[in-house]
Amino acid sequence: MKTAYILGAGFSRAAGFPLMNDFFFQARNLYARGGLSTEDEKAFEQVFSFVNNYSKAKNYLSFDLFNMEDLFSIIEMRKLIENKDGTNIEDEYLRVLRCVFENQLTSMSGGYVLKHLSEFKRNHNNVHNLRDALMMNRSSDQFTVWDNYLRFIKEIFKIQYFPGAGLFDINSKEQPSSIISLNYDLLVERVIALFLVYNAIEGKPSDISVNYGINDEFLHKITDDSLLYKLQFSTNAGIKISKLHGSLNFKMSPESSREKPLLVPPTWNKQVHPHFVGIWQQATECVRECEKLVFIGFSFPITDQYFKYWLINALVENESLKSVEVVCPDDSGDTEKRYRAFFDQHFSAKVFTYFNMTFKDWMGRR
Repeated sequence: MKTAYILGAGFSRAAGFPLMNDFFFQARNLYARGGLSTEDEKAFEQVFSFVNNYSKAKNYLSFDLFNMEDLFSIIEMRKLIENKDGTNIEDEYLRVLRCVFENQLTSMSGGYVLKHLSEFKRNHNNVHNLRDALMMNRSSDQFTVWDNYLRFIKEIFKIQYFPGAGLFDINSKEQPSSIISLNYDLLVERVIALFLVYNAIEGKPSDISVNYGINDEFLHKITDDSLLYKLQFSTNAGIKISKLHGSLNFKMSPESSREKPLLVPPTWNKQVHPHFVGIWQQATECVRECEKLVFIGFSFPITDQYFKYWLINALVENESLKSVEVVCPDDSGDTEKRYRAFFDQHFSAKVFTYFNMTFKDWMGRR
């Protein structure tokens, strides 16, 4: 069954990545630990100063300055109505965002493996532990956090171990599943990269590649991130991962590793970046052709009208949709109500299923 998975921030939550409303606290903790470059440290300080300046208004207004979407929206509106240049603070905020996400990726066990590969390869037990984790034979302490993500990626993209060849590869030329991500992080890509690490250690190259939906002109601007270990990018084949809001490895100048990434800030004024048109087109095609649509960790906020109207346009030509599933914790019940209000009630009664739980708990049920 052709399935399109739409991933929100809640998907990456189990790996320690922030949600919209706690990003600022992770940034503050990272700054307090020290070890940042001088340039990054200045960016953190400018963002903290900006937040502190606007906090004065909280004496008579109620809004959440610690929420990433609210803060970016304030910056966007400041630029629009006052004709003030908010570009600098927006750039600094994106730099802080990059630091927080990259720090979390490298601190995870799998991230350590990719960053310190030569050291990891010297211990043969490490290689066996990696293979066991990738085959889901047993959970290694080194990969505990990654277990559910490894299993998820293996299942939806049909990646398996071929004993005769001694490598991991895709067991299907035609991919039945695709991912549409609203996240900036590289969690999915780095999980895929772990399979390539094992293949490389064993001297077995594979054809696993990622198709972002970007055009040839922009393809060379994907940075050669060492933590994506030899992951290949394609414009016409491979695993489809459409990142609608950009990605940490999308850079205008790939030779500059510290340059701000090309990201669409989470504001009320979202627009499709010219380089991202192909990404949105690929995502639209995936939704139009899917028989099953699965939302994971996406609360369908009422403020995200841009996504809502894109989804309507993508679904209006879908004549094959048979099932819709939503995986998202919802203590108040508001998220489920928003989804049910979006889909026709008669359609929902037949094919809609809401799982009021985290991605981790959902994977535990599979």
